Amino acid sequence: MQTFSVAKAISAWLVIGLAAMACGGASSGPDGRGDAAPSPPVAVPLTVAEAAPRVAATWMADTPAEEMEWDWGDGVLTFGLLELAEVSGERRYRDYVERYVLHHQGRGEELEIYWSDHMTSALSAALLVQRSGADVEPILERAIDYLMNRAPRTEAGGIRHLGLFLPFFLADLWVDSLFHICPLLSRYSQIRADPVYLDEAAAQLLIFARSMQDPATGLITHGYAEATDSQVPGFAERAFWARGNGWMLAAMVDIRAQLGPEHPLRAELSERLERLERELRALQDPDTGLFHTVLLDPETYVETAGSGLIVYAMARGVRLGLFGDDTDAAARRGMDGLLAVLVMPDGADPERLEVGGISDATLPVASTYANIPQRRQLSYGVGAWLLAASEYLR
Repeated sequence: MQTFSVAKAISAWLVIGLAAMACGGASSGPDGRGDAAPSPPVAVPLTVAEAAPRVAATWMADTPAEEMEWDWGDGVLTFGLLELAEVSGERRYRDYVERYVLHHQGRGEELEIYWSDHMTSALSAALLVQRSGADVEPILERAIDYLMNRAPRTEAGGIRHLGLFLPFFLADLWVDSLFHICPLLSRYSQIRADPVYLDEAAAQLLIFARSMQDPATGLITHGYAEATDSQVPGFAERAFWARGNGWMLAAMVDIRAQLGPEHPLRAELSERLERLERELRALQDPDTGLFHTVLLDPETYVETAGSGLIVYAMARGVRLGLFGDDTDAAARRGMDGLLAVLVMPDGADPERLEVGGISDATLPVASTYANIPQRRQLSYGVGAWLLAASEYLR
């Protein structure tokens, strides 16, 4: 039986620092690039079909699969690679992800699974089981066991983001959790032909949305603290974080598409999803097609990872029949904007394409959002870019 080392977790916390805790600290490119200033644009126009393989190849050339962490950022990256593999038919992307998952599965009990951030990588394991029959069910089962049996919950049943890592820090529910856990549960439901896991995913979405969706704007705040029954940041602060809204929109699209017409949660989930998508579409930057890191503050920078998640969710929702022509047009404008964040570094391999404009570690503190630096080649930003590109190519 797996044992969790609290001392080890606390030591890790002290090492990585608060800023890298729940929403940052994911892998970056080999030299830890920082580009708080806007990145230079791609020198020549590229289509999505031309750019996506180069973005993927750049990441894989820099980062051996076995050196990736079993953590949320690298999980978003591998999810993006698997979606690109599915739409392109390129086996090398899937092979890379399979090496990643098998490496961590081979660590056995050394790999501790103890919070929501560990679930995103398990989504890649679930997709490998579905699509190629890869022998990665042991690590997938460990993740599902955590979610269904071991994850600490609020009184309402919401899965606490920090899990066994820490009892509490700033909030109990973090919007990030939804993208980490809901698509995993829905894929596992398909693998086992058992609706209980899809039902759990839908329940989690509504527990979070009821606590974190602002009645006035329809947007999603970053967190919720159960003891004080308060949002973090509070709705009155109007500090709605783009990436957090992207997490929610993507998770909602994923689950809503699988709920049958008789499902008891479908109507409420549909209503909340449609309002969120409509409000986000109205906030799309008219010049770039992207989304400002503080959605209601056009003076803040447009941000790649949040924009990538929103564009991915919009495009997927259109394909699945959840959204209409206006959303299709918005997703296309967004993908044009995502092409514009690509960087061809001076003096580098001319085939190299890096993803710029990704906001770094972000905690649910309203006063900090606008000042989070932007960087290139952060794993979750590259992954979000690949997800949007893959959905566009479908």
